[in-house]
Amino acid sequence: MLQPTVVDHSPAQKLPLPRQLALPASSNQLLLVIFVIIVLTSILILYVLPNSQISEARAQIQTLKAERAALDRQIAEIDRQIAVETDLQKLKARAAALGMGPPKNAMFVAFPAAPKSTSRAAATTIRPETPPVATSQPAKISWNQRLDQAITDLRAWIAPDLGPAGGQR
Repeated sequence: MLQPTVVDHSPAQKLPLPRQLALPASSNQLLLVIFVIIVLTSILILYVLPNSQISEARAQIQTLKAERAALDRQIAEIDRQIAVETDLQKLKARAAALGMGPPKNAMFVAFPAAPKSTSRAAATTIRPETPPVATSQPAKISWNQRLDQAITDLRAWIAPDLGPAGGQR
């Protein structure tokens, strides 16, 4: 049968620690317990640390996705504004308001070809011998063809050693 025990709580009496909390008797057992605690702590750290880094990376990815979506919306808005501002009818109306329009009196100037030289410095010091000739009748070629020819002539005059394509051979 159970016998009642009397517990005296006076400061002079020391109570024994329960067996579960008692320290091991030998130093080898103490070292073993410390080693087990260190190993378990290391395992927990190695498990928790990558998981927290993964969570941080996921949060950063979500932030970047939201930022990209906002930038995509801004790009779409800017594209819409560009489309509105570059409407052909609107551009024609703005040009007409500024006094721009087709030329009334067209003058075409033909430049003589520069002599072939081997250096760029020589090409810049040579002056044309004949003055430019102004013609009142345009040739029967399109505006784009005339522009292409003028650019080709200008490139040949500025840098004759680069060829007609401006260095692209």
